[in-house]
Amino acid sequence: MTPIEVSNLSFSYGKKNILTDVSFSIERGDFSYIVGRNGSGKSTLVQLLLGLIQPTSGEIKIFGLPPKKGRSLIGYTPQHMQFDPQFPATVRDVIATGRLRSKKFFYNKEDRYMIDQTLEKIELKEFMDDPFSSLSGGQRQRTLIGRSLVSNPQLLILDEPTSNIDEYSEKRLFETLKQLNEDLPIVMVSHDLYFTQERVNKVICIHKNQIAVHDTCKIPQTVIDELRLGNIRKIDHDEWKRARGHND
Repeated sequence: MTPIEVSNLSFSYGKKNILTDVSFSIERGDFSYIVGRNGSGKSTLVQLLLGLIQPTSGEIKIFGLPPKKGRSLIGYTPQHMQFDPQFPATVRDVIATGRLRSKKFFYNKEDRYMIDQTLEKIELKEFMDDPFSSLSGGQRQRTLIGRSLVSNPQLLILDEPTSNIDEYSEKRLFETLKQLNEDLPIVMVSHDLYFTQERVNKVICIHKNQIAVHDTCKIPQTVIDELRLGNIRKIDHDEWKRARGHND
């Protein structure tokens, strides 16, 4: 099944149109950016994909299922996590909450195994007993990604994970995401249109209630200028595929 299939989707808040008759798909192996100016509808689109709100018209399928039923297949990482800095939650504690489900209050052997595996994937095992509040911005983001991964999702959606982290932390974060993308598709919301060939292969631009999907090397300069999201480094798509080991 296609991870995400959006067909003729429209959404309005009252009389205000947010998205109008948009269609796109996310395929297995994709690493995609959703970009747009503040207020363009990026967060609305994510809420629609998660089934938290319903479209005015059109259809969304998550692995062939309606969003509410497909939500369990998605690992979602919010931009920020509300927490009390004085609450002594460790890295392991935060990740472990991703295994909790309705009417389940205890962790079993499988849960503990998945938590340990996730700590390895996000390269934070040596920090697992450190307070979450003591981590750097990049380490916090990797912890939140781990919280999404520990439930063994088939799709990962990230909401602006590079906000408020330094360049080194961003590099480490994308190294982690690149490895994860070998096993599952990733959709990342961003207000920044800057990326390199190691990062994404598809860009979903939201502008004036419309969505346009581009390969990274085919984004028109007019779109970049209208979005006013800063400079972009265009890359050759064939070069991107060779770097990722794809021959087709």
